[in-house]
Amino acid sequence: MTKKAISRNNRTDELNALRLRVTELEAQLAERIINSTTTPFKDGGIYKAIFESAKDSILFIDKKGKIVDFNDRLIGIGGYRRDELIGKSIRTMARMLTTKSLAIVISNFIKRMAGFSISPYEVEMVKNNGQLVSVEINARPLKNGNQVIGDLVILRNITERKQGEKALRESEEKYRLIVENSRDIILTLNMAGDLTYVSPSVMRVFDYGPADFIGRSFRSLVHPEDVAELEDVIQRDIKFGYQTPSGLEFRIRHRSGEWRWCNGKGTVLRDVDGAFLNFIGIVSDITEHKQIEEALTESESKYRNVVELAKDGICIVQNRMVKYCNPQLAEMWGGEIQEIKDTPFIDYIQ
Repeated sequence: MTKKAISRNNRTDELNALRLRVTELEAQLAERIINSTTTPFKDGGIYKAIFESAKDSILFIDKKGKIVDFNDRLIGIGGYRRDELIGKSIRTMARMLTTKSLAIVISNFIKRMAGFSISPYEVEMVKNNGQLVSVEINARPLKNGNQVIGDLVILRNITERKQGEKALRESEEKYRLIVENSRDIILTLNMAGDLTYVSPSVMRVFDYGPADFIGRSFRSLVHPEDVAELEDVIQRDIKFGYQTPSGLEFRIRHRSGEWRWCNGKGTVLRDVDGAFLNFIGIVSDITEHKQIEEALTESESKYRNVVELAKDGICIVQNRMVKYCNPQLAEMWGGEIQEIKDTPFIDYIQ
């Protein structure tokens, strides 16, 4: 597992722990207020106020499993009328919960009534229109003194959160597939310049696996002559957000020992406060392109020498204008090469 994945999992665990703590505090507050009344299910005063002001659904279930009361938040989530639920046993709520969810709810209720502590859990509620809603349940035994008289249930609609988590997973999966199947190498660097992620395409380009590069400084992989300029470009991007649009060319050693030419582009990823998270780079192998360029340059140089040293006059005409003439033709026409360039070819025909 990469450091990035571990960090993301740690943040997810911290967020879930925070949600759990908030839910526990809400349940403790509700229980404290209910226990402060003379009659646990008496309608009035503080009890009514917390019902009406709570952000989540609150239900009171007696020890036999019958729904005694609930606030209007539950009506908003499920769409059921009060007369459809009040006095009904949770064991008969097949219409309100999926079969699997109903079994979980009943099992956890029995455990709580027996004195066991149950952590918050998720189930699927069926709305009165048949639509499924994801809910999180946090419940604890409701006591009158030391006697358990029922269950205090806080029910939270987490449908949007679940949809967001699903969308995030799908998005991550999509981009993971793009990254892992890209012909280019995608990598991340920390502030020190150490590689924290390298895509699998590094195997195709350099015959190394990602694990061979992760944890190493990019300086140890790049040709010594190219390190200073590459480091300067990366630091300018980190400090000032300056990027080189066309990228930077440098060399990285192949496992065979050959130096491969690469073009690299990158940008800095920052958090919401602007703090540095990592540097993301895309590296393309341009070795063949460089070899073709060198071959063309060599070929052009060779044929330029042949043309310029030729005893015959040679010119290039485009759209009836002289675009090039060699020294021999310029002498024949009695002018300088730069003077003849871009003049009408017909001027030299007798």
